[in-house]
Amino acid sequence: MQRFLANAAVQKQLDKSILNLGNLDPAKRNEDATFYGMIWIDSYQYELWLYDAFFKHPQTGTLTPYVGDEDLLIMSSKARLDLTFGSIPMIVPPDARALAFLPPRIQNGPKQIDLTINAWVTPNGQSVQLSVGTRPLPIPTEIDSFARINVTV
Repeated sequence: MQRFLANAAVQKQLDKSILNLGNLDPAKRNEDATFYGMIWIDSYQYELWLYDAFFKHPQTGTLTPYVGDEDLLIMSSKARLDLTFGSIPMIVPPDARALAFLPPRIQNGPKQIDLTINAWVTPNGQSVQLSVGTRPLPIPTEIDSFARINVTV
């Protein structure tokens, strides 16, 4: 991000005394992503995001960034994303007595809902408690709508 913002062409786009072709107003949108703002390049408007999450590499155990420091990801706002859902593992299966009143899963494809239900009867037998969870995973399936660019100089 620092190299991008230091680029003379980018600075010209962000110069408010010439034209208002961009606006930077960084804001944390979730734990690992920062929305920096918008910029116009030619006839396209881009959202600028910084994603700095890591994962533990399965073979080496080292913390590895999902998106490398030298990588840039580009995706169309109209890209087709197929939504799929992962299961939620449970240490103990839901209580069959409680599930008599509830479905084990709530699904509605057109509304993109897939909820896993866990239910149990309280120790005093007077009420049913439940938890609901989901693990959505949008998969980009329109091949020409996204790209990874290595910006190594």
